[in-house]
Amino acid sequence: MTLTPSVRAISLCNFSCIAWQSVRILKITELDGGIASNQRLLERLEAKNAQLRGSVVELVLQIQVLRDDALSAWSAIQSICD
Repeated sequence: MTLTPSVRAISLCNFSCIAWQSVRILKITELDGGIASNQRLLERLEAKNAQLRGSVVELVLQIQVLRDDALSAWSAIQSICD
């Protein structure tokens, strides 16, 4: 069976539309996968950020204790020297 030019054009158009829809579906699926991957990465980064913030707070408190101890020792040395 030979297709007339107009039927062939319609067939090509339909095929083209189906192919385009398939590409769109693949791209949407790919985007969804990328979004899920990015969401997991964001959650891991936020957890690590919280952990690091906790470490910073701990270090600041340790520095304050060391500073206070150093000031107390310095005061004690000055009072002995006076």
